[in-house]
Amino acid sequence: MNREKPAFEPWRNNLRRRNLFIGALTAATANAVIPVVDLGLQANVILCAALAVLAANQHRRAQVRQHGQHVEAKCGQLAKTALESDGYTVALGQRLHRGGDIDLIATKDGSSVVVELKSFRYWGARGRDDWREKKAIEQVLRQQDTIAAKAAVIWLPMASPTLWQLLWGYSFGGRGVAVVRGGVRHLARAVRKKAS
Repeated sequence: MNREKPAFEPWRNNLRRRNLFIGALTAATANAVIPVVDLGLQANVILCAALAVLAANQHRRAQVRQHGQHVEAKCGQLAKTALESDGYTVALGQRLHRGGDIDLIATKDGSSVVVELKSFRYWGARGRDDWREKKAIEQVLRQQDTIAAKAAVIWLPMASPTLWQLLWGYSFGGRGVAVVRGGVRHLARAVRKKAS
């Protein structure tokens, strides 16, 4: 019997947590109306408000992760087509044993480049996104170590290229990671530079 691997859907956990909070919210609301456990009205209202905020937060996180996965699927296919026309062997969505996946692996002449797709529109421009950028760099470096790739690239297909990227081919994300903003041709150029 041939069983296919289930699709990688990290946002499902967020929806499960959201449903848990909604169930608890329903119970707390029912307890406010018909007091089974006497918490007091004020404590019940605070509990309901907290559970509603937690449920909304998990719902928003699931939406963000679904959007990111949609961008990965759409842009990953475009990148695969472009890189294969350059002579690369491309693997999309390779699952890792420790959880997660590698969005794109481009291999040519024995050297491989790991590409992590992100749906970010900005990189390095806004101070409040610093934690998100560090997390992306750590993720792509883990992926690079896992498969012993020559280089690591973070691709932001929805971002606009900077002047430095237009001149050099990519920006520097730190710790040897290249950050590519813009379309497929920018990615292909950066992969060629990093693979050589």
